[in-house]
Amino acid sequence: MAVTTAERRALCAVAERLELERKAPADPTAVDVTVSRVLLGFELGRGREDVGNEILVNEYIKGLAGLPLFAIHGAGERFRSGETIITWNRAFRPSPAEFAEEARRGLFLHNLKLVHVRQILDAEVFEPPSEADRAKVEAIAANWRDTRATTDAERERAHPAPEEVAQAREAHLHHLGAQLRDAADGATLGRLMGRLDAKVPRQGAEVA
Repeated sequence: MAVTTAERRALCAVAERLELERKAPADPTAVDVTVSRVLLGFELGRGREDVGNEILVNEYIKGLAGLPLFAIHGAGERFRSGETIITWNRAFRPSPAEFAEEARRGLFLHNLKLVHVRQILDAEVFEPPSEADRAKVEAIAANWRDTRATTDAERERAHPAPEEVAQAREAHLHHLGAQLRDAADGATLGRLMGRLDAKVPRQGAEVA
């Protein structure tokens, strides 16, 4: 079904928000805070000096480079609750690679939601024709069929059949034969000579 104007506006706002969320954070401090909260439950701060802890957190920040903050935050929350997408040994802290993989898995679900929203917005909806539309199309089709039938009939009349052409030729040959027989008749030749003889004096007078 086609979305309403209000629904389209809401979906456009959702798509815009999802697009913005996919961007990587410009400030690494937010990533530092998220990672540190996860590692606090493991070995961070347990006998390590501040320099060692900073190096450890930086390893996670490098592994998470380019990933959006919402994916990193979601991965951190899942590690803290133990309900992760990837298989992970809860007895140990997640490695930088595991943290990054968990964030990517969450990003995949986010991208799937964005694709679904775009599909709804870009979907081409075909409304079924009404009875009035069907009747209109049927009338146009019937008129076209009648017009074509009339045109075909006129075309057939304009172009006679081969049998009709043969009959017309035969009748014309009979007519020519009758004219030749009439010309060969003695009476006809006599009348023709009489007309020629009548013209000769007239022509001679004109010459004189």
